Amino acid sequence: PPPEKAMELLRQLAEDSGVRAVMQKHKYKVNLLSEMHPEGKVGVSEVCVLGYNVNQGQEISLRLRTDDLRGFRRLRDIKLTLMHELAHNEYREHDENFKTLNSLLVRELEGLDWRAGHARTLGGTSRSRPGSGEGWLYQPGDEDANLSKDGRTVGGDAPTTGASAAASAAAAAMRRAAQEQDGDAMNE
Repeated sequence: PPPEKAMELLRQLAEDSGVRAVMQKHKYKVNLLSEMHPEGKVGVSEVCVLGYNVNQGQEISLRLRTDDLRGFRRLRDIKLTLMHELAHNEYREHDENFKTLNSLLVRELEGLDWRAGHARTLGGTSRSRPGSGEGWLYQPGDEDANLSKDGRTVGGDAPTTGASAAASAAAAAMRRAAQEQDGDAMNE
């Protein structure tokens, strides 16, 4: 993927509600979030660096790309690496204190992010986002209709089966624009 896509992914990480909630809760600051070039093969090489933290958050660099450089690692895996690197803001060594904090940060990441993948409908039914166990990176055009096939939007109608969230949002915006235009025409 081109560098612009890597920048988009870094921006997505920086704006992620779970990441932001963890950073605010622990008062962490990261001056620069950057991409590092892959070194070693994940799960194969004796040494395989997935990220590093310079001066307790002055810079955190993350391995975004797959071993073959043809794509990006799963978003959830990159977030877990980010939590690991944030734990280095407090502990340099991988001792028990570090491991305890890293585990806490991961639990908080998943618990503080309302979009982390698990939710309950008003009727109590449990729902999961597609691929939430593996990290889910939204791409325009992804089909979201299956997230709430039998649910209802508060104050709205049943979702249109097969319509993507983006298409539904665009249609709603067009309806509002038409209503506003009709209202302006009546006021003239």
